[in-house]
Amino acid sequence: MTTKRGPQPERSPVRARWESPDAAVSISVLVRRAQNFQRSLTQVSDLSQFGTAEEAAKLLLPRGSLLLGSSTVTDALPPRETLLGPVEIPPRNYYL
Repeated sequence: MTTKRGPQPERSPVRARWESPDAAVSISVLVRRAQNFQRSLTQVSDLSQFGTAEEAAKLLLPRGSLLLGSSTVTDALPPRETLLGPVEIPPRNYYL
């Protein structure tokens, strides 16, 4: 006699977990299959088009991530000489 069984339960994605002695800080290591991720492609020339570093982090970092600190470095570029005359190039912003 065979018994019908349901699908096998999925393994927990949590592979390791560490906590500080006072439980104020916890670190978890999660492993997920690549098929479970939704593919997306975002091409940008300057991350500042998303706003400040905090606003860009909300869009680019995984949900639930915490941005502990950031700083912005602005790199002013010299004007470029073209056939129509000099062209001002907007400064580039780098987020750290």
